[in-house]
Amino acid sequence: MRLNLDCLRDILLCIEENTDYRRFVTFVDVDSVKRVGAHLGEHPEPFPYQEGLLHSYGNNEIMYHLKYCFHAGLIEADREPSGMQFFVRDLTPAGHDFLSDIRSKTVFEKTKAVAKELQAQSIPAVQRIAASVISAIIRSHLNL
Repeated sequence: MRLNLDCLRDILLCIEENTDYRRFVTFVDVDSVKRVGAHLGEHPEPFPYQEGLLHSYGNNEIMYHLKYCFHAGLIEADREPSGMQFFVRDLTPAGHDFLSDIRSKTVFEKTKAVAKELQAQSIPAVQRIAASVISAIIRSHLNL
């Protein structure tokens, strides 16, 4: 599966918005629940924040990007996504930094356009592109 920067950004925004020092988020692998849940009786349901993501992305895409975020060191969790639920405590400092670079819709859209043109979709490449976009905006505002 290819990395979808929109999905990745939306997941990070969702985690940031719904976690704090004492509150974590739970993502439910809806496909696993459908496969196994009927045999278990009661089964976990997605929380409203995940429902919002499911309106824009498929379950498989969300779970893939959660796993990617875990392995890229962007989110804090006890283990990688597997089974029916995935518990995320927070963004890591690297996750906060990355999200900070792409939070602005203007910066994000320009960053995506350059990344697409260069076919550069890795997190480090996207961060460098976002930093360059931010620098260009700053120079523009300061008339440099």
